[in-house]
Amino acid sequence: MPNTLLWGLGVLSSNKAIQQKAYEAVRRQEALGDAISFEDDDYLLAFCKEIGRYFNTFRLALARETIGKDLVWNGHFIPEGTTVYCNTHAMNRDPTRFSYADEFRPERYISGPEAERTMPHYGFGVGRRNCPAINLVHKELYTIYKRVLLNWSLDIFDGEREFDAIRGCADGLEFNQAPKPYRITLTVRDQRKLNTYLNTEL
Repeated sequence: MPNTLLWGLGVLSSNKAIQQKAYEAVRRQEALGDAISFEDDDYLLAFCKEIGRYFNTFRLALARETIGKDLVWNGHFIPEGTTVYCNTHAMNRDPTRFSYADEFRPERYISGPEAERTMPHYGFGVGRRNCPAINLVHKELYTIYKRVLLNWSLDIFDGEREFDAIRGCADGLEFNQAPKPYRITLTVRDQRKLNTYLNTEL
């Protein structure tokens, strides 16, 4: 999750339009007195899902071994006991599964096709053996981004910077892909509210 968090903070700090939409979404919920709500139409939750899809940190899912007997799949012979990998990066960029698959569009999880809203991405695998933590991770990211956005505005320190899921990786050979190092500037939105928050027991 830390690398996913870093990709998201990079996008928020380098794209003011996305940051503003996310901030307005959390401000609306704050006005309702609900600090940690997970609404289906919430832009910030959609942002968390799109970060997981577009910047999938585990490009290849964990290795699995075929069980049972030999099989033929799409004309390919796969013997029993074969180690297989799922290319989740390719699946997350499949244009038959995601409209505008190569574009970062959080709105797809609010007003996109039903299939896109139901299964947000393949970063946690697929089928019976996928990781059940997908919703927990989205909620953890949501909570962190929400607390940051409510208290600070973010700016990329290094000038203009594009966060690209391929060219922007620190090391393309790593199993868990992190962005190239970057620095951001945090500006307090409301010092009094921040002091109250920092002195509140969670």
